[in-house]
Amino acid sequence: MLLFFIEGLLLWCWQAMFFYLIFRGISDLNTMTLQQLKHDVAKGEGLFIEFKLKLPEWDKLMREVVAFANTEGGTVYIGVDDDGRLVGERDPREVEEVLPGKIEAYCRPVPDFRLSRIPISPKRAVVAIRVRRSLCKPLLVLPEPNAAKGLAVIRIKDSSVTASREMFALLKYEGRERDMKVEFGDKERVLMQFLEEKGQVTVAEFALVAKIGKQVASRTLVHLVKANVLRIVPGVDQRDRFLRLHS
Repeated sequence: MLLFFIEGLLLWCWQAMFFYLIFRGISDLNTMTLQQLKHDVAKGEGLFIEFKLKLPEWDKLMREVVAFANTEGGTVYIGVDDDGRLVGERDPREVEEVLPGKIEAYCRPVPDFRLSRIPISPKRAVVAIRVRRSLCKPLLVLPEPNAAKGLAVIRIKDSSVTASREMFALLKYEGRERDMKVEFGDKERVLMQFLEEKGQVTVAEFALVAKIGKQVASRTLVHLVKANVLRIVPGVDQRDRFLRLHS
């Protein structure tokens, strides 16, 4: 009986959070001005900004949304060309009406987002999807609505890329205390010597120089990041680099 009560409570909390986020997103439709839009567009695409000339396929759009939520937050502008030209959508209501349900279907968990409609002419408007940095990581984007498995996507410069195994592990750990104890054995000493000479290392390089398997190398590097010994620099090809924290 207690188990059923807990499951019901968790389901109620999830549904309440979903409708709260949806209400916040829809209720914020007209809070961005054309001046603010032009200011952002002048910056160009980057870590916090993505342009879409028209509404893309839903799974592709959700990759951008999840990437911003898993990184530092950001905004997707629909109706803006790659060169910053404002084109707008003839019927922005399609995005405004359909997007909340698509986010529920394609994203796990549901990210915190808000919509803004910015008129650029009497007949056209740009739609901004503003995504907040998530406190519950990693968020996953699903390949199709309500799929059982998904991918963690992160933002690197002006690209949204699939997170590496190491980055995925660190996203799960984000927000926790980083005061783990580290015991330095042979492989850790080899690693520190390599970093002293080269300045950075990948999982493959560490595995090769320390003569250990890649899984062991991966776990060791992740552990050292958690312990505030190393820091990770994600790569667009999932070839993350690891550096000393203060290098």
